[in-house]
Amino acid sequence: MAPEPLRRIVKIVNPHGLHLRPIQLFVELANRFRSEVAVADGKQRVNGKSAILLLGLGARCGAELTIELAGPDAAEAADALAQALVQVFPEDEPPPPPEYSV
Repeated sequence: MAPEPLRRIVKIVNPHGLHLRPIQLFVELANRFRSEVAVADGKQRVNGKSAILLLGLGARCGAELTIELAGPDAAEAADALAQALVQVFPEDEPPPPPEYSV
């Protein structure tokens, strides 16, 4: 009997949602591990080592995703992959409000 997969639930906090740059980072990291990686949004479950499938989730800011890992290095991969999904890049931050002088 195969053990239960290890799961991490993450909330997308990037204002632009899960777009290509964080997906690329996630996929590169996921492919460093031997474990199987899947990402689910409640409606669908996709291979976490495929950028095109992750992009197809269309995860927006505020979406909750479940990362599922199964394999010899699942515990090592879990936190690193969760962190990769919630990372916000400086260029994704909303610009500061303009300053006005009176």
